[in-house]
Amino acid sequence: MIRLASLILVGLLSGCANTTDTQPETSLDTHQAHSLPELSGQYQVKHKAVELFFKKAQVGHYVLSPDGEKLGYLARDQQGRMQVFVSHDNIPNPSTDKQLTRFVDQDLDYYLWLDNHHIGYLQDKNGDENFHLYAVDISSGLTTNLTPYENTRAANIQRVKNQPGQIHLLLNKQNKSHFLQYSINIKTKKLTSEYSLSDTLWAPIYDDNGNARIKARWHPNDDNKFEKLEYHYRGPNDLTFRPFVTLNSGTVFSVIKFNDDKNEMIVRTNHRSNTIRVVKFNTDTFAMTPIISRAGYDILSAGVLPNDTQLSWVYYQRDKGVLLPLSQQAKELDQVITEKFSKHYRVISLSDDGKILLLNDKSPQRPGRYAKLDTSTLSITTLPNAYPWLNDIPLAEVKTVQFMTRDGRRLNGLLTMPNNAKKSIPVVIHPHGGPFGVLDKWEYNPETQLLASQGYGVLQINYRGSGGYGRSFVAAGFHQFGTGSMQHDITDGVEWLIEQGIADPKKVMIYGASYGGYATLAGLTFTPDLYACGVDYVGISNLHTFLMNMDESWGMSRESWLENVGNPYTDIKKLKEISPYYHVDKIKAPLFVAQGAQDPRVKQQESDQIVNALRKRGVEVKYMLKQDEGHGFDKEENQQHFYDEMIDFLASCPANNRI
Repeated sequence: MIRLASLILVGLLSGCANTTDTQPETSLDTHQAHSLPELSGQYQVKHKAVELFFKKAQVGHYVLSPDGEKLGYLARDQQGRMQVFVSHDNIPNPSTDKQLTRFVDQDLDYYLWLDNHHIGYLQDKNGDENFHLYAVDISSGLTTNLTPYENTRAANIQRVKNQPGQIHLLLNKQNKSHFLQYSINIKTKKLTSEYSLSDTLWAPIYDDNGNARIKARWHPNDDNKFEKLEYHYRGPNDLTFRPFVTLNSGTVFSVIKFNDDKNEMIVRTNHRSNTIRVVKFNTDTFAMTPIISRAGYDILSAGVLPNDTQLSWVYYQRDKGVLLPLSQQAKELDQVITEKFSKHYRVISLSDDGKILLLNDKSPQRPGRYAKLDTSTLSITTLPNAYPWLNDIPLAEVKTVQFMTRDGRRLNGLLTMPNNAKKSIPVVIHPHGGPFGVLDKWEYNPETQLLASQGYGVLQINYRGSGGYGRSFVAAGFHQFGTGSMQHDITDGVEWLIEQGIADPKKVMIYGASYGGYATLAGLTFTPDLYACGVDYVGISNLHTFLMNMDESWGMSRESWLENVGNPYTDIKKLKEISPYYHVDKIKAPLFVAQGAQDPRVKQQESDQIVNALRKRGVEVKYMLKQDEGHGFDKEENQQHFYDEMIDFLASCPANNRI
């Protein structure tokens, strides 16, 4: 599970009106529960399928240098650690290319080019999410920690296109709950604060020259609550900012391009719209004109190719996902790519001049396929496959499905079926994490392929609260945890599978991570006769303690949870009603719980207390606690250990005779 997160604006609640019954309950049994033994030495995988699907990529995560002359990539070493390499001829070969990192105890998920001579990467300690930004000189190999500050997280790393060696980033250096904008010069290592807590305008949006063109500030309502953001703009030659639009808090506003020659900016936003669309603002009059929208679907991403002045393409999640070319250049490239590479591609990297594009095939049954497109010759060169050991493995088909809920709402989902599957098979319900704004997409997923290889069908549901279908669909999930419509949507998905004859009603299981872990526990608690067993991976068991103990770095995200889920000071009764921990007497099915001890999001207490409470009742609980992991297991050996144990657990799950 990738743990990197960007928290833009951050602030804790300033105060609480109701001080009665505000402390965590002293009766909670939060001592560390007995768990499976930690690994010692090299882990020996038990199931061949686990090794197939959870062996780190041989090579992949390709990123072009800004000039397009070099290719960065990650490659797996003998210990299963991902290391950064650089190819100077754009033909990756780990045996001859320069290796820039040599991690032993850690793994690497993310890196980027800081300029043509430096690669940057983020690294935390065992999943604590205090990410430091490191820069590596690709010539000398010298590595420098650019943010050597304790208990500080670097996020939103952005290079300045027209100022090589200059980068912008967010740091919670001054206050853990406030992420402020800084700039760093790579050569001098000088860190400069772009604004302070006392500034009235913040959250700058920069142009390619590194100039702040847009800033924002809170705009009070009539009742003096700060629920709106007032955005201010300045032109390329202006010294001062002018207010130009006021948005409700939570409104998407993402600048795609400043078109200064035409006095306009192209923006992706859901301002005055249910769905996210692309619009343009006249920077003289600030008049807003729609460019493109899709009824019922958010524009999830959009871009302008270097040689285009208008919008080149958009992507939205209808069915398998639609990448729609708009400009003439994009249409011509799309025709070449779909004919020579894949109909389900994404552009994952491109040179600053747009001459070289890197492509990835997102098809669920064709994982790890990458290619390079030279736009001047329209030639496509295949890059080494990330998972060559899967080339001859017949992967399971992933279908897009729809079903109706009990209250007449049509939901979208994904159904992965084992090869040659018959009717009435064991099924795993796999709710995604988040939950708000996240969605499951039609693409390769090693978890669902692993489960299908063991004979399980897998249903993923974009339940109410998921992203991609407009703000009203997200809002439909507010205050609907546990006994509300979010969980009902999952239950209705199970009923649909049974009605269609797909699922064996006695062999329906549920597995999820983070919010999906909460949904697993809620399913076992509030619909105890529906599931044969469940797997809770870094999930929430007690919303009261979870919200009370949120890490400071959640900031404004914490306020969003308090507003849309419940306040641990004033909504204690409600939170207890929808917290599985307070209803463990209802849980009847076996449970497997997995947790990272360093998890700063869903803390270890959430797993310990549910495991202890169930064991006191005599309910079977397998517990895996990894001391060197955070919010999801990142190290190859820990991932493989978890999935080995999960496969064993599901295989031993008794038939559900309660249904």
